Amino acid sequence: MAIVLLAALHLPACEGSAQENLIALERSMMQVSSRTERSAPVIEVQHILVAVKSQRMQDGLSQQAAKALAADLLARIKDDGDFIALMKEHSKDPGSKNGGSYTMHDPKKGGEAPPGAQPRSGMVAAFGDVGWRLDVGDYGVSNYNQTSSPFGYHIIKRVR
Repeated sequence: MAIVLLAALHLPACEGSAQENLIALERSMMQVSSRTERSAPVIEVQHILVAVKSQRMQDGLSQQAAKALAADLLARIKDDGDFIALMKEHSKDPGSKNGGSYTMHDPKKGGEAPPGAQPRSGMVAAFGDVGWRLDVGDYGVSNYNQTSSPFGYHIIKRVR
């Protein structure tokens, strides 16, 4: 069964808990992507960017290493890990080092943008797609994709 599941998820071969973490990451991404977007016009999120090496992200990891780190971090977070501490230690997003958060506004959902809010269209597509599918207090991960999430894997926590 595990071999079939791994083949279906296109996961690299690895041992023990690392493999389990990758499977859990894939499941989490699939579960969040299957949810309906929430109707709130404004959300606040914090995130950990696990960067994939590219022209934009010179200090990123290989795609395989970034996915493994994202899987490990998500497992640690779900095991009562300190999200803020992990964000400060691992995120490649400059705002994360200061415990930063993003307030995003989607004008298609109505309401006015609060001061300092980022328009949803100003963020990579996958970031908003995950953020608006989370309930307050939930975590989700945007999968690395050169078009919709070109910086890497975003581990997102919905704060408000």
